[in-house]
Amino acid sequence: MDAARADGRVHGPGGHAPARGRAPRAPDGASLPGELVRDVRQSVGDAPARDDSVLSALPVWRRQGVRSLDHRQLSRVLRAVRRQRHPLQSRVAAPRARVRHAQGFPRGGPHREGPGARARARKPRRAARLGLRGRLRGCDVAHAAAGQAHGLRGRHRRDALGARAVRAGILARGARLEATRQSRPALRAARGGRRAAGRSEQGDTRARLDADDELRRSGAHDGGRGPGAAVVKVLVTGADGFVGRWVVRRLLGDGREVYGAVRPGQSPTPVAPAADLTPAEREAVRWLPLELLDAESVRKVVDLPYDAVVHLAAVSSGSDATRDPGYAWTVNAAGTARVVQVLGEAKRTGRADPVVLVVSTGEVYGASHESRPRRETDAVAPCSPYAASKAGGELAGLEAWRRTGLRVIVTRAFAHTGPGQDTRFVVPAFAERLRFAKRVQAPVVKVGNLEPVREFLHVRDVVDAYARLLVKGQPGETYNVASGQAVSLEELFFRLTDLIGARPIPEADPELVRGGDIFHLVGDAAKLRAATGWVPRYTLDDTLRDVLDAQAD
Repeated sequence: MDAARADGRVHGPGGHAPARGRAPRAPDGASLPGELVRDVRQSVGDAPARDDSVLSALPVWRRQGVRSLDHRQLSRVLRAVRRQRHPLQSRVAAPRARVRHAQGFPRGGPHREGPGARARARKPRRAARLGLRGRLRGCDVAHAAAGQAHGLRGRHRRDALGARAVRAGILARGARLEATRQSRPALRAARGGRRAAGRSEQGDTRARLDADDELRRSGAHDGGRGPGAAVVKVLVTGADGFVGRWVVRRLLGDGREVYGAVRPGQSPTPVAPAADLTPAEREAVRWLPLELLDAESVRKVVDLPYDAVVHLAAVSSGSDATRDPGYAWTVNAAGTARVVQVLGEAKRTGRADPVVLVVSTGEVYGASHESRPRRETDAVAPCSPYAASKAGGELAGLEAWRRTGLRVIVTRAFAHTGPGQDTRFVVPAFAERLRFAKRVQAPVVKVGNLEPVREFLHVRDVVDAYARLLVKGQPGETYNVASGQAVSLEELFFRLTDLIGARPIPEADPELVRGGDIFHLVGDAAKLRAATGWVPRYTLDDTLRDVLDAQAD
């Protein structure tokens, strides 16, 4: 007999058993997942199971009809290894239809013990989220059983942590992530069947300086350094001054390595604790003696491989500059020229290529017949020794940029105040006199000319603009740092009386009137906003309260 007809049940005419008949099985109980259940192939001494006694047809190429598979082409039948689970549970993925996996294949397997790889320090893990597992359509989610969601982080709510929301689900840059991370579950749902050993863990936080009040400490979302990243070295001249202390604090909070240049032999001015550097902050700064009148002192301090320089050292009081204009010119103009000269040589020889922020003043615009905010394109017409000397410093910086390619950026900051400013300036002077008048019940307070119109920024907003310009400012450009919110000195005086709770009468004192005073001096910071996205955060009342609180301390 032909070998092909050895089994008449399979190939003989009329030998087919009833379709899809059920072969008897031995009562051996349920089979384990992956165990061989039956074999439809014919072998010596064993009859094939009758489940597949009717062989499936196979299409033949080019319409040649159909033919049945030979019994040697039939494969063994295995039971599915994984069991089905609830469609919203993503811990074990459902097997795809008509796909087999070997029993030892780890895909979709449960969590396994073992040490996991550690994440890069300060690198946040991927946000926990719900996902759709196999065989679940997007439209099915709406019909799922409603319940309290667990394991979701607080940032998925609108206005999480009090941060400003750009749009739904998106927080503004710089929102605090520390509290949000703490709300995550310790175990996350597996994605793609990964083992627990394949996941990253959050590393231990290293000891570092913390921030105080509104200044944030550095983090990955603020561009903080990761392990192995280059250290950003920043020199701050005049680091012990009113603005200098706030700049140092901001740079330390951003993770910079700060070098503070101060005048040798000069005792620091006592300031309120809220405005002064903490002992830890002072310890983190490398202090250097700098005398702008001495070219050799300037060279020793400045001729180092800095990444950025914030030049704040200057005669900053208009009354001091008026008493000795020559000294003001020597410090503000000639001192700036010495600093950029040394930095320009370092740039030319390839020793360093820092960004240099030359801090000037809005008073360089001088008087104007128009009561409008000043723009950077307006003419410079200083009308005081202080403003003229600061304009000279601007010229020195921009000349070095054109000659050597030194990356010089000029800032023109309009009037600003805050905790730590001394009483040579109008806001702390008004506050001190009004507090004294309230204490002794004085009916009048001596003042100067109250007609001029100014604007008053918070020092923290000014420092924020400086920090942004170090990163996003364009060399050779000048930027106004201003709010554009005009207020007369008379209105400023009465706002302070309301906050203090006293109502004395202001009385003009000729000795307090400045000669050549500018009637209207308000700035337009549109160029700064376009370049850096800077917007002042503090209102005038907030600024005045901070000044009063600092004086109370």
